[in-house]
Amino acid sequence: MIWGWGTRPATAATVPMRIGIDFGTSYSAAAGVVDGTLVHVPFGDQSQFRTAAYFPRELPEGDDFELTPALEDEVLALVRTSKRDQDRALRDHRQRLAQAARPNNQADRLAIPEPVVQSDDALTQQAVNTIRRRWLQEQHAREITARDSLSSAQFGEGAIDAYIDDPRGRLFQSPKSMIGFKLLPGVQEVVQTVLTSILSHIRITAQRHLGQDVDSAVVGRPVHFKSSMGAAGDEQALSILRDAATAAGFDHIDFLYEPEAAALDYHLRAADRHVVLVVDIGGGTCDLCLAQAGGAQDFVPLQSWGDATGGGDVDYWLNLLRFMGHFGRNIGTSPNHIYSEAAMVSDVVRQTTFKGYDFSDYAPPYRERLLALQAEANTVRVARAAEQLKIHLSTQAEGAASMDYIEPGLGATAQQPDLAAAASFFIARLDRLLETVQSAPFPQPSRILLTGGGSSAPYVAQAVQARYPGVALVRGEPSLAIVSGLAKAAAM
Repeated sequence: MIWGWGTRPATAATVPMRIGIDFGTSYSAAAGVVDGTLVHVPFGDQSQFRTAAYFPRELPEGDDFELTPALEDEVLALVRTSKRDQDRALRDHRQRLAQAARPNNQADRLAIPEPVVQSDDALTQQAVNTIRRRWLQEQHAREITARDSLSSAQFGEGAIDAYIDDPRGRLFQSPKSMIGFKLLPGVQEVVQTVLTSILSHIRITAQRHLGQDVDSAVVGRPVHFKSSMGAAGDEQALSILRDAATAAGFDHIDFLYEPEAAALDYHLRAADRHVVLVVDIGGGTCDLCLAQAGGAQDFVPLQSWGDATGGGDVDYWLNLLRFMGHFGRNIGTSPNHIYSEAAMVSDVVRQTTFKGYDFSDYAPPYRERLLALQAEANTVRVARAAEQLKIHLSTQAEGAASMDYIEPGLGATAQQPDLAAAASFFIARLDRLLETVQSAPFPQPSRILLTGGGSSAPYVAQAVQARYPGVALVRGEPSLAIVSGLAKAAAM
């Protein structure tokens, strides 16, 4: 696509306008062009807000679940299905054994795994657990979509603070990171409701600040969403976002690659013509765009690339490496997956799973610490501490974080080599992406723009310079380059 710059005619206060929305994994922002002037929408005293929402209604717990006659029928249906599947597996097993019983097939016979046969009681308990989870998801969706819950929702850092003060409600962080994965119907309904509430918050705040109705938007999107389904995950994520935007009051939305939006903003400010590579490091994804930009000629994006890793992955690994050891990770026989679930605070399913574990048989001090980690909002507190420690280590040689809320005097420490270890997975993915750009059939860049919230980390510049020695690095506005480009695209 070739872009030419111009603004729509000046709009009267009664005419709806089109804005740009950077709906990020970690932070979100909005902006519009009013009478040719770019105007950023403030959220409180900041130009962006953390992509988090808190709903203060106390949500049902598993203990509230009761088997009604209708639910008992569902349990029986699930048990019948499980028994049919089990019988089929046994028949297949017997057939394979019969084939392997032929001469010279003894090795094949020994390699055939024995199917797991569960008792009727075990199958019934599994079915009850499935129905309970489904019931909880439906109840949570109903409570969250209640009018008084939506009207009293809190957003940004205030959402996290509110959850810490009152964990009886429900906190959703980085919901964008979930929408590319296969979701159960109840979970998808909850996530879409959360997205709708956040997008509605953005639209209403923009209307108040800009003094005009807002009915459409250009929304930034990563090249690839975090997903377990490949291209189908990208399509699902866009569909969920589009439906959420419609429910939030937007009549029309368009999507634009986030690095392309940043490149467009850069183009409109660059005096001379050249090829630029935009490196956008977000909370959940890393996206690149190569473009012909600057001067009086039109903006020409050449290609965009993306990887579903970002600054949030560094937070997660720093949490595992420097915090979770205090709870027993890599010590004794504790399974490591429980610590992964504790650290994945944006994944409501894994958080629920972690809080359901029984640690009463664990040895001290890890038993007491894990029980404390399950309580209240302490997984969120630890994750926030890991993120703050990452930011601190980007400019300082070492740092520390208190965990007094877990145990008096408990704390985590880290040095820059620890940050490098936590970032190693992400940096390997970024380097692979840069290598792909270098091998693409396009002119190589004469300048590289670093933008996105994670771009200020020293390991990002080091990785880029290792691939492009001698190419000038340009530091863009880490938080606002994308939304500025989206707003300007919306005004075209």
